[in-house]
Amino acid sequence: GRCYASPMDTRTNLYTVGVAPTGAGKDHSRKYIKNLLLEAKLGTFLGGDALISGAGLINSIEKKPSQIMHIDEFGMLLAELKNKNTGSHLKMCARLFLEFYSSSNATYYAGQYADGRKQVTIENPNVCIYGSTTLAKYIEALDRSVITSGELNRYIIIKPEIEFPQRIKSRGRTKPHQSIIDAWIALVPMFGTNNPDDKTPPKQVVWDWCEDRVWQIQLWQDKKIQEHLTGPLWARYAENVIKVAMIAAISRNQIRPHIEIEDFDDAEDLVKKSVEFMATLALTQMHDSEHERICN
Repeated sequence: GRCYASPMDTRTNLYTVGVAPTGAGKDHSRKYIKNLLLEAKLGTFLGGDALISGAGLINSIEKKPSQIMHIDEFGMLLAELKNKNTGSHLKMCARLFLEFYSSSNATYYAGQYADGRKQVTIENPNVCIYGSTTLAKYIEALDRSVITSGELNRYIIIKPEIEFPQRIKSRGRTKPHQSIIDAWIALVPMFGTNNPDDKTPPKQVVWDWCEDRVWQIQLWQDKKIQEHLTGPLWARYAENVIKVAMIAAISRNQIRPHIEIEDFDDAEDLVKKSVEFMATLALTQMHDSEHERICN
């Protein structure tokens, strides 16, 4: 949530998208996360499953500044948001997602309502997104505008190694194991009640002997940004690597979290696969005209 910051004041808000074919069970993980939070009495951190309007999104974040939104058919939503015929109320949501991601370590000023109500301000909005989509729908949302605007480089794409696992007779668990629920309940005193007025300074997640590793990650990002066409996809590479590494450190020790080299290794592997996957799609599947589609 809003409880931790890196030495560079990076926060832990993540935008992730799971990509798998129709019928592969994409909804299972979304339901499991929601069940876990509800069973642990942490429902205050659950955001909406759908977008109605930009004003509604601002209102939700104002009341619950730290939340995770679960969005099904995320590729369809992205395609709708970039469609020139989409209503302005949804277009605003695309802009807000960009702004919330970058405002997690600042005060977000959402403007003032036309009816004269006071200006909406949100301290350190911690908006997390977990979307799921089919690859075909995600490709439909790709064009040069969403690459250069930064709409895609904030997202970590997670694609399963096995798209259709072998079916087994066991139905598995319908809710998380009690030991996991108990562990999350134990976090409640640590993370509080998601009070929008809470201005407690965040704990620092340290990386004392990893300064050189962070520097190398940043240099790699600078190198990849120079690549033709797909360079903008790497613009948030270092930031997302740090976010994932922070979460790993916090999961081990909530009192004095410390990032290890192995955390950066795992985080970089995850984020690099994501950006390389998006870059391949952009080079082979993206087209801004029918002629370019035929050429591809």
